[in-house]
Amino acid sequence: MIDYLIRHYDTEQILVPDNEDDKELVNYYLQFAEGSLQPFLVSLLVNNMAKKMAPFGAGFLVNKVVLQINALYYGPELMKSLDFLENNLKKNKGKFFVGNKLTGADIILSFPIYDNVFGDLERTKAMTGGKIDVVAKYPTLKAWSDTISKEPKLLKANEIIDAKAGVSKL
Repeated sequence: MIDYLIRHYDTEQILVPDNEDDKELVNYYLQFAEGSLQPFLVSLLVNNMAKKMAPFGAGFLVNKVVLQINALYYGPELMKSLDFLENNLKKNKGKFFVGNKLTGADIILSFPIYDNVFGDLERTKAMTGGKIDVVAKYPTLKAWSDTISKEPKLLKANEIIDAKAGVSKL
């Protein structure tokens, strides 16, 4: 979706990388975010909700099962994805994921990283079993997350989306 929007509506090519290799890398991150990173986050979120929504009397058992699934699969797989992103962001000096400007890669990754990982640290702690301090383990991602949350172009894009969707800020 982001690729489509950029190709059809970014007429000034503000978000388009300067060379073909970087365009390919942006496309990679677009696919990675939705196909690899998001499924782990969604699964952790769903499992966290399952613990809270379990019927009376079944909560203990549901909690035990969900904790094991998260500890043995979803949590470690999420950490592998975050390790990958942390290392790649370090290689690019930590400002943007691709090149030296905001691209679709930063936009697509802002939701899972900023909103889901660093936006609510208590939820992240609960989803990962409380064993991982993501701020300490991923300082480059955390710094990027703090910066991207204030990126003027991204804020403007979110305002336009909110206005078109009829979302009001309270």
